Amino acid sequence: MLTRIETEHIYGTEIFDDYQDIDPDCNRCIEVTPMLENEPLININLSSVEESLVMEIRPVSCKKIKYAVCQITIINNCEMGSPIEYVRSWIGEIKSDIWKYRVLLPETESSAPGFKTFRAFSLRYYFAFSSGELVAKCGSDYYAYVTTQQSPLQQYFNDSIKTPKIATTALEALEDVYRSRSYVDLDCKSETKTFAVHKAILCARSPILKSVMNLESKGPELIPSDDNVCKQLILFLYTDTVEFFCFSTAGDLYAVASILKIELLKNKCRNFFREKLDLHHVFDILRVVSTIGDFCLKSTIENFILSHYDLVLRSMNSMTLDFELRREVILLKYKKQKTIQLSNAELNENCFRKLQII
Repeated sequence: MLTRIETEHIYGTEIFDDYQDIDPDCNRCIEVTPMLENEPLININLSSVEESLVMEIRPVSCKKIKYAVCQITIINNCEMGSPIEYVRSWIGEIKSDIWKYRVLLPETESSAPGFKTFRAFSLRYYFAFSSGELVAKCGSDYYAYVTTQQSPLQQYFNDSIKTPKIATTALEALEDVYRSRSYVDLDCKSETKTFAVHKAILCARSPILKSVMNLESKGPELIPSDDNVCKQLILFLYTDTVEFFCFSTAGDLYAVASILKIELLKNKCRNFFREKLDLHHVFDILRVVSTIGDFCLKSTIENFILSHYDLVLRSMNSMTLDFELRREVILLKYKKQKTIQLSNAELNENCFRKLQII
């Protein structure tokens, strides 16, 4: 379930120096609206009051949003300087936010009586959010250009102006929130470390954590105690990425994912084992998989062993393996042959019965 933000362009919008005689059609809100939906999630409004640029973010229809990040870049086209950047993140309820920035009026040689000076700005926003158990990847940008009646748009907008690098997906935006530790409300402790996290994100990614998070003693206890496993798990909950340093780490993460019902992490662990499956790693993978109870994955490994049985035995004789693992590999071929024999016997019996009926 991927959600993308609709792209829209507004040209010729004017920002006045005060609130008098403001035409709603000229100073309207920028609506952040997902595709296939009519109602916007939030509105972004810009106004110029005296020597301040005022920006207001207003929630409209965002009750289902679990967490979100809004990044706004504003370029003052009348001045040469760095763009203004504002970042706001929400965990849980999105609330109205008002922000002011002091900007100077452009100098003019003369002006007629009653002439109102306008300011020109270019605004670019990026809104990343999640409304379900999976993090939505929202990457489209929205541009709104603010110009005056005296000059064309092209005079103010300069493509050569470089804006700060922003996250391209909601996952990257949420990773920035995680690493900055903004608005954290829960500490997860491993053996020697403490990880500050957001309850909303843990609840959104795991139905098990969501069901027990209200019980203060049980939520953190479900997080693994191993430092590396805990770090990898929490980073995955924010970014959907994971680093497997060894097979045992992948096995531990798979076991935790099974308990917390994080299917995407389980699939990543499965794919890691399948990609690494070869004659050199088969015993390490079999040892780990035998403890996690994934019958489909174990069947894949057993089929690999049977397909390369002689080579596997030759490798096994040159290695130091525990008795149970060695026994399992040796008996695997005989179990397979016995299964085939039983299947053939059942097939012959069924054919004999059909012949008797005929």
